[in-house]
Amino acid sequence: MKKNTKDLLKMGIVVPALILSLAACGASGNTTSTPAPEAEAAATTEAAQPAEETVTEPVVYENEGMKMTVNSEFANKVIVNIPESKEDGVLFTVSEKASVEAAKAQGYGEEDGMGWLFAIGRDSEDVVKRMLCDDMSGQVVFAQDADGQYYIFYHPTDVRYNRETPEQMEADQDEWTAVCEWADSMRDAFIAENEGLTAVTYDNSTPAIFIARAALSEDANYTISTTEFGPMAPNGVDGVPYFEKLVKNAKFEYEDREEGPDGEYVVLSFPEENIRFDFFTADKNLVRQVVTDGDEEYNYYFRATLADDQQATDVMQEWYNALVEANK
Repeated sequence: MKKNTKDLLKMGIVVPALILSLAACGASGNTTSTPAPEAEAAATTEAAQPAEETVTEPVVYENEGMKMTVNSEFANKVIVNIPESKEDGVLFTVSEKASVEAAKAQGYGEEDGMGWLFAIGRDSEDVVKRMLCDDMSGQVVFAQDADGQYYIFYHPTDVRYNRETPEQMEADQDEWTAVCEWADSMRDAFIAENEGLTAVTYDNSTPAIFIARAALSEDANYTISTTEFGPMAPNGVDGVPYFEKLVKNAKFEYEDREEGPDGEYVVLSFPEENIRFDFFTADKNLVRQVVTDGDEEYNYYFRATLADDQQATDVMQEWYNALVEANK
């Protein structure tokens, strides 16, 4: 029996993450913030903050050879900290000053993360690829340097806007929105400011997470199949080239539909999780996720957009062909 539903959470399956530029920037009214992430809560070194008087020049912050410039419009509106610990790779954390001050007046501590806008961090390829095998809500890979290091934009997934009264919340809503929009622009600004960085993204939707697990996890239990030769185990085949084509600078977006086209498809299956992904031959960028729960099947559809006009089903067929050769 097949059912369509958007509520994958009921079954413990990762839902396609709609990565918001900054969570709920447009919300009004006081809110309770979730605890700040580890990057935000870590001990920090107070960076050279602009004086209380209005700053008319951009303020440049530096850490481990990287720069981040806050333009004069926002220099007095944000607080920039440089974490003391380098273990988590975080270079800069940025918060809205007015929200931080209001939180302190209300008795909140730094660990509550009020006013937190974003952080920029750097980590190795191995670490990032492990991250891509799981839900990365609040974390976006956005750049790579010549040494193979990746840069990650951390952002809250809940509202961090705060003022002391509801009246102040309403009055300052436009100011908060403007700060959020500026924060969301900082990925491009950071790439432009730091020589040697190349913009790069990796999708982290549900199909992308499972593709990453198949390609990057040494103990991944998966098969790829078509009607031609049936299911094929990986048998030592390197899935990274296919992962790069399917997930790098690509995206899988949820598509609201009841059924897929007729015809055959390439199947990426994870028997232990009771989940599979069907890549249609009649519509080569349409993917169906099928979750089995006892006698029930739940279907979800995604539209793939790959780099260089590649088509998802063609890439999966290439991967399958490699498995067929390895299993001869």
